[in-house]
Amino acid sequence: MRPIYLVRLLAFGLLAAVALGGCSRDKDRWLNKKYHELTARFNPLYNGQVAYDQAIKELSEAHKDDFTQLILLDDWSSAALNSPPYQKAKRAVEKANKTIRGHSMVFKGKQANPAVFDAYLLMGRAQFLMGLDAPASEAFSIVARLSEDPNQQVEAQLERVELLARQGNAALAEPILYEVERKGVPKKWDYRVHRIKARMAIAGQDWLGAAQEASSASALAPRADLKARYAFLAAQLFEKASEPERARRMYEVCLKAQPRDYAMLLEAQLRRSLNGGGVNPKKLFQELHELLREPKNADFADRIYFSLGELAQQWDEEDRAYGYYQQSFAAGRSERPMVLGLAYARHGAMALERQAYARAQVDFDSAALVLPATFMGREGFQKKAKSLKALVEALSLAELGDSLVRLSLRSDADLERQFEVYIANLKKADDAEAERQRRLAQLAELRSASAELDATAPAAGGAAGGGWAVYAPALRAKGAAAFRQKFGERPNVDNWRLRSRSSEWMQQTTSGDKASKPGSRDGSPDGSAEGSAEGSAESSAEGKTGNTEFEGPESRYRTSYYLAQIPRESHKLDSVKQSACVAWSEVAAAYRDGMQDPSKAVSAYRSALRGCPDHPEAARWWYALFRLHLDLKENLQADEAKKELLDRFPGSEAAAIVRRGSAPRAAESVPAASAAFLALRDAVSQRRWRDALRASEGVSWPESERAAAALLRAMALGGLEGRAAYADALRKVVADFPSSPQAAAAQTYLAELSAVPAQEPPVNAENLKLFVAAPAAPHQLLLLIPTGFDANAIRNTVARIHSLDFADKPLGLRTLPWNDNFELIIVDGFKSAAEALAYRDQIRRNPDLSKTLPMERTAFWPITVPNFSHLYRTKDEAAYRTFVQRNYGTL
Repeated sequence: MRPIYLVRLLAFGLLAAVALGGCSRDKDRWLNKKYHELTARFNPLYNGQVAYDQAIKELSEAHKDDFTQLILLDDWSSAALNSPPYQKAKRAVEKANKTIRGHSMVFKGKQANPAVFDAYLLMGRAQFLMGLDAPASEAFSIVARLSEDPNQQVEAQLERVELLARQGNAALAEPILYEVERKGVPKKWDYRVHRIKARMAIAGQDWLGAAQEASSASALAPRADLKARYAFLAAQLFEKASEPERARRMYEVCLKAQPRDYAMLLEAQLRRSLNGGGVNPKKLFQELHELLREPKNADFADRIYFSLGELAQQWDEEDRAYGYYQQSFAAGRSERPMVLGLAYARHGAMALERQAYARAQVDFDSAALVLPATFMGREGFQKKAKSLKALVEALSLAELGDSLVRLSLRSDADLERQFEVYIANLKKADDAEAERQRRLAQLAELRSASAELDATAPAAGGAAGGGWAVYAPALRAKGAAAFRQKFGERPNVDNWRLRSRSSEWMQQTTSGDKASKPGSRDGSPDGSAEGSAEGSAESSAEGKTGNTEFEGPESRYRTSYYLAQIPRESHKLDSVKQSACVAWSEVAAAYRDGMQDPSKAVSAYRSALRGCPDHPEAARWWYALFRLHLDLKENLQADEAKKELLDRFPGSEAAAIVRRGSAPRAAESVPAASAAFLALRDAVSQRRWRDALRASEGVSWPESERAAAALLRAMALGGLEGRAAYADALRKVVADFPSSPQAAAAQTYLAELSAVPAQEPPVNAENLKLFVAAPAAPHQLLLLIPTGFDANAIRNTVARIHSLDFADKPLGLRTLPWNDNFELIIVDGFKSAAEALAYRDQIRRNPDLSKTLPMERTAFWPITVPNFSHLYRTKDEAAYRTFVQRNYGTL
């Protein structure tokens, strides 16, 4: 036998002997332990790690960051049930389990195969991907308890702590992390420690602390994509902490690290410009416009325009912001519904400030339509759109009626001259639009002919393959001439040049159907100037006249068409006036209830009363004016409205409510009061409060007496227990009987009660010195609520108000204990004292909150973070109340 074959035979025999001798897990020998460690690492454990890495890769590729919110620290999230990543994570768990079952070697209570602990770590990570938090935590705990390798122990503890931090359980995660740091963490995992701390700080809404930890994690991260991600998140957190300069620096760090996702890179560029408070605004606008000009950013034009709008708003350039937001939603992309929806919402808010209610209604309606269903403010935009729709419709009717009344006072000759000027301008505008459409159509035809010539041009070199495609002016001119010969020079009415034969037939069919209906205006072009009083007259005539003279689009060019719509007969004029007055009352209700604008509601009610002082609903309108002036603290105007109501309509139900808080007509409908009710009424009228309370206890009141008895009992409670109990009892009447006259009387008493100042306790001068005025610093708003009211219900109501009325503002909300007499709700997220005070004034007027919150006994105090620490430590309410009065004005 040759020597080489002998060597091979001996080697094969040696390997077989090693395999046969080392495959046993019951022998505590070096050979056996190394055999099982190697076979475990390079067979099941390797395959499990590959499956886990594939699951992470697929989740990362499918992940899309929402830059309108804080991005996640990880670029992946848990796998959906039975999805491909879920199946791969499940395979990783199976391979890890196979490693543990097939290669575990325990001698004297200790695991001799370190690969088993790596299998437990892999199992925990994969189980977390599958959403199995409890088994994952148990797998990490096994490694931390049983492994003798310090690195494995630290890694397992860090995995377990991060799992707790992801769950928001900072109370348990913090002591474990502290113990791990005390024992020492290898430098390669320092970035993970900072990442875990950032998670815990975010869960606790400590934005500044979270930003600092995320920036430290970015500096220590081992990969460029992690550096960029952590830096971007740190910049977002600095923004929430009102640190724009540090945010700008972190966005620059993110850009230097070159994020893997281009969307993040562009977002970092945009936000760097938005946080350039110390930079010349002209330079910031230039930065964004340069991004807009780059061809690779064509698909992100909507996002860049949105940032330009935000930047313009920062520098109080409202007109530019209004235009930029319009360009943003005009270039909107379906893959970015948040940007599109928020552009609509902000444009709508600015249109609302400009009193362009129709435009605002369309914008809010569009925002509600395109925003995701999970967006908290979506319902608020829907309600705003609904309120604005009601307002726009009522306002349109009211203005139409007023314009018709004004036009009826002028002579036909005067109106005819005005209508002639209007018709001339209308024809001019229509001709200009027709000419524009003609040129656009001609340009489109020329481009089409050019494309055909280019497509049929000979190849380079002619028949032999040489030569060039010729720009043929003669051919082009010939095509244009043929176009004119076929279609002529007539105006492009109804966009006829771009219609196919099938669409022409369709329109002819529908036109034939409409021709049989009087008042049809088919064919009148859009965009005509119908916003004037004459246009209002035209819109009122639509479909209401049977005169064939006024049918068809040409009627818009006849003065007789408009003159026929002016009410000349007295009964028609009275009908128009009555309709306009009712419309103005509906406008007032929309301003009051939908828009929460009592000042505008007052003006609308005044318009209704000016036009129809003797309308059957006039008493109700005067009463509404009285209540609105009370809400606005305009006592003189309220007294005037009250006097007018009582003098002009003394027998009305509204006058009875103002005088006594009950309606005589309702009382007349009751045949006879019960003996218990009469006893209660007599006791209250004689100010025998205890007797009144005894008379009201244990009585089952009939439906006709329940509301009145509740109001009398509230008076008795106020007389016996004081102002606070009186206010609470009145508020209960309002809540229990919302549409009754007694509820209206209770609201009136509450308004008068709030105007009476309460006696203040003495002030501790030393505690007062602790508070420092800083109006430009970030602020919070404290709500001190008396004990006995449901603080959680109040908190939920405030959160609902935030989602409806402050959807575009990131406001935090939390409750804290205070003392035996009060509970505390904190609203944070205000950049300055002015923002906090504006929020306070708006929320105080909210009707939903007034039903659950005792307004007269609740303190609404703006406060900075340092001042809050002093107040929470001293609990000196009197001192801080004095500080608020001196530095913030009214309470």
